[in-house]
Amino acid sequence: MKHMPQQSTTVTTRSGFTLLELLAVITIISILLALIMPIFSGILGRGDNVAVSAEMTQLDQALAAYKAKFGNFPPSRLSIPTSAGGWDAKSRAEIKSIWPQFNFGNCGGLPGGFPANKLDLSGAECLVFFLGGVESGTTAAPVLGGFSKNPLRPWSQSENVDGPFMEFDLSRMTDVDGDDLYEYLDAIPDQDVPILYVSASGGRYNKDNDAGVVDDYDVFGSARDMSELYTQADGKTPHRKDSYQLISAGADSEYGIGGKFTPGESLPSSRKNEVDNITNFSGGTLN
Repeated sequence: MKHMPQQSTTVTTRSGFTLLELLAVITIISILLALIMPIFSGILGRGDNVAVSAEMTQLDQALAAYKAKFGNFPPSRLSIPTSAGGWDAKSRAEIKSIWPQFNFGNCGGLPGGFPANKLDLSGAECLVFFLGGVESGTTAAPVLGGFSKNPLRPWSQSENVDGPFMEFDLSRMTDVDGDDLYEYLDAIPDQDVPILYVSASGGRYNKDNDAGVVDDYDVFGSARDMSELYTQADGKTPHRKDSYQLISAGADSEYGIGGKFTPGESLPSSRKNEVDNITNFSGGTLN
């Protein structure tokens, strides 16, 4: 019997990838990341927008509860003087519409810890003040304790209170203008400008006039502020004309100028900063 000679087999092993192969893999991964990351960013951005819209629904509910209690939505501009004779007519009328028996002589029992010389509230500050109540306590974060049920002294410290109407996330309280009056940031990570609140109290909205008095839209007291509400196509009739507007600056932290807005239509390039604004009347972002 003949035996076939056995063939020897040699196993060749590679020590690793060549430099060119590694560079090719890295290039492919980089391309894939470049394609995928915008998709993930868009998904995260949409999630943030949904969170802000959901919180605006909570604010709507809180404002409705406030109105059910006091008969009116909160004002979005208010000046509180340091003496009985310092009340201006508009602020006095706003307070009387909420608390008819309010004692203007002692500023409704305003606590001594409230800032003594900076009592001009813009709309963003009114949102926190009227839904949260008078600030109390001495902690770094504000303690918002609602309002006393005493009709003469609703701003005094009392265990018997109305509100708070909104449980604010205290970690998102801010004071961008440094006047010791708080505003509220939306839920977008790293947001640095507050939610605007603009009321139609008295049947009309107020525009920013920068005439030395506090305005609904004042936040920074600069060109970064918004200047007017959003109107329907006629340029006159406001969206939510019988109540108020809530406006978040969106991911770019820029309000824009405001003005005409028609759902489904794109804003012009001159108003690109407003495209990502989130409101309580647009069902999310403007575009």
